[in-house]
Amino acid sequence: MKFLSRKNSLKSLLLNILVILGLFSLLSFVFFYEYLPYATHKNQIITVPDIKGQGLDQAINYLKDHDLRIEVSVDSGYNLLAEPLTVLDQYPHALSKVKVNRAITVKLNARIAPLITFPDLTGSTPELAKKQLSDLGIRIGKLSYEPDIAINSILSAHINNREIHAGEKVRMGSLVNLTVGMDSTSLN
Repeated sequence: MKFLSRKNSLKSLLLNILVILGLFSLLSFVFFYEYLPYATHKNQIITVPDIKGQGLDQAINYLKDHDLRIEVSVDSGYNLLAEPLTVLDQYPHALSKVKVNRAITVKLNARIAPLITFPDLTGSTPELAKKQLSDLGIRIGKLSYEPDIAINSILSAHINNREIHAGEKVRMGSLVNLTVGMDSTSLN
């Protein structure tokens, strides 16, 4: 190459620097204005569909058809009214604008209801017991009444005809029947 000739070494140095700057500029232009827009799907924006309430398989296929990917969150929730493995929440939210091939993170309904600690209801009023149980996701079945000195107080709780005590683990969504104390004269 003639660039490295000893004659006019300052001139050769400047020419070499210009060639390097020119190549750097050309490569930068190609990288930033050609390659990056292609690789990052610039101007290929789509609207996120609403997949809440769909089953996992249905959501995967639906997102695939819309050029989106799915990521399942390690945090699962539990909703008594939803089927297992149903999408409870998604991010980005429905109607958001995202690029093609974006991963949509979903939170699924657990397959099995989580275990929760049964509260101490002894001595509570039926209204308070119902509130405590519903806050924990436990369904209230029937109330039965027995004569007792503790009028209008919870005497016991039963799941599937088995007495449940405070501190025991029960499945969220279990149906609990409560026994309430009544004045013996009110039963007649």
